[in-house]
Amino acid sequence: MDKDALEDYFRKVRLTALTEKTVTSKSTLRAILAKVREERFAAIEDELDYGVVSVAVPIFNADNQVIAAVNCSTSTARTDKNEMIASRLPILREAARTIEIELRRYPMLAHSMAV
Repeated sequence: MDKDALEDYFRKVRLTALTEKTVTSKSTLRAILAKVREERFAAIEDELDYGVVSVAVPIFNADNQVIAAVNCSTSTARTDKNEMIASRLPILREAARTIEIELRRYPMLAHSMAV
């Protein structure tokens, strides 16, 4: 989202905790989103549900707009957020780059991407 759309979202949204680790502070979430934009990935642990750890990267179209994301999730019994970032992030970034290349080669495929 651009800055205006994001501010509009924050004006309307009511953030609800799903676990005790869910971020419900709009200022904290803004800071997290700024970091995500800079680092171009997001990772969570026990925020959506207890026992869930996940890392995700965006997929950009030719206009440098995020049109989708690719993610890897697993159980915290198997690994933690730091290990997910270390082991899965490079693979996810390569997968996203491959998808982006193919979307540039075949732009009509972008219409089948679910956002």
